[in-house]
Amino acid sequence: LEQYGTIVGLRSMYEEASTVFRKLADLDTTSSEYARAAGHFFLRTQKLDYAIAEYERTVQRDPNDSETWERLADLYDNKGDAQKAAAAKKKIDELK
Repeated sequence: LEQYGTIVGLRSMYEEASTVFRKLADLDTTSSEYARAAGHFFLRTQKLDYAIAEYERTVQRDPNDSETWERLADLYDNKGDAQKAAAAKKKIDELK
């Protein structure tokens, strides 16, 4: 399933890739990798709420993932959620 998700992602079939990686993230509850990939592909399709949800799942599983915290801070800023953006930025600073 992971290989299929990667292939459809490389073929710019982002909707399908996001669905595949979300399913993988549901199946593997310890890895942050699949949730991060799902977030990336949701972002590519401009489904920001879904991207945020997957990135939140990513940092829940790997709180030290500074790259995902940065993406979350940007997404929260874009959505106008100053409180969550500030919290994400604070976490980024803590990780430096």
